[in-house]
Amino acid sequence: VVVALAREIPGLKVNVPDGAFYLFPEVSAYIGRRFGDRVIKDSGDLALYLLDEAHVATVDGAAFSLPGYIRLSYATSDDNLREAFRRISAALARLV
Repeated sequence: VVVALAREIPGLKVNVPDGAFYLFPEVSAYIGRRFGDRVIKDSGDLALYLLDEAHVATVDGAAFSLPGYIRLSYATSDDNLREAFRRISAALARLV
């Protein structure tokens, strides 16, 4: 479910995880974009933006030696995942 939801969002590059309950989408398509005066300089900025604008907590992939990625946990219900990805998609669509 989570891979399908993530793959629906333009700009996210997603691989199927090997059995963990974390997804690490590559988010470089959003680096350099902006929302108002806010510029997304790296995956850490994107993680903070998603927290502020989508109210979805993600983790900067740089904390796992994966700059340019974010980490998403999918240890929750399918309904919660659908809502989270709806919010993420809407927030990312606002970046220009």
